Amino acid sequence: MPLNLKPVARWHSAVAAALLLAACGAFAQSADKPRTGSFGKGKSNGPLLTRTELRECLKLQPRLRALTDEVIAEQSALDKQKGENSRFVATLNDDLATLDRTDAQALDAYNRRVLEHGQRVDDYNAAARGFNTRAEDLQAQRAVFAKNCENRDFDERDEIAIRKGL
Repeated sequence: MPLNLKPVARWHSAVAAALLLAACGAFAQSADKPRTGSFGKGKSNGPLLTRTELRECLKLQPRLRALTDEVIAEQSALDKQKGENSRFVATLNDDLATLDRTDAQALDAYNRRVLEHGQRVDDYNAAARGFNTRAEDLQAQRAVFAKNCENRDFDERDEIAIRKGL
């Protein structure tokens, strides 16, 4: 039995069918196209990261965060030590102004404090050299991350697989 639809109703049916087919086609195309994530906020530069490259970037990220936290904490400790050394020097200068240079015991006590200050300075300089080495290491690792990972897109399916241990 033939379908007796009015011409407008037939036109609506045809448009609805065409829209449905177009939507199905778009869905099929989007299933093949990978969703991408990115390291950084800049414009993507280069091809998608391979799974191996992405794995290295994902390993490097937490190491960078941990090293940054360590360097910041060490910088804070060095700043504190530098402030203590400055206060110690100010105290030494005040004591020198009132030092009785005829009293041998007072001179010996003052000289011991001067030697203590020298030791504090040596300790600070040694700590600063170690800090500088770690800070340079952090800068080098950041440069590697920036070169290899930053502003590079990756397939989110690869990220999921890596996080699952595949």
